[in-house]
Amino acid sequence: MDNRLISRAVALWAMLILAQAALRAQSPLTNAVTFQVNGLTAAHRDAIIQDLTARGDLRVAFACVPAGILVLEPNGAAMRGSLRSNAEAVLDQQFGRQAYSLLTIDRQQAEAQCAAVRNQ
Repeated sequence: MDNRLISRAVALWAMLILAQAALRAQSPLTNAVTFQVNGLTAAHRDAIIQDLTARGDLRVAFACVPAGILVLEPNGAAMRGSLRSNAEAVLDQQFGRQAYSLLTIDRQQAEAQCAAVRNQ
């Protein structure tokens, strides 16, 4: 009876470890936020870079004007929640809230989307 209980406990523990690993693989934690910006121009991108440089807390990690994609990341250690709110404050100032949306893609996916748009 004890052997069966131990076997079940070990099996349950293994399943939990595998489930946790699968969760991490499906939704990687990144310290960046990605936005789709309607009507993004090179001038807008440059203005955002200038604003972020003056602020000092964020930087543009990747920008694709044709696809309207901006990937912003912190210059230092920042929590993801404050990263998003800080980034949205900059975008609100430049575009207004209705002109952009948060994307749930990472930088590699953003670069792939950019390449697809450029190749059209």
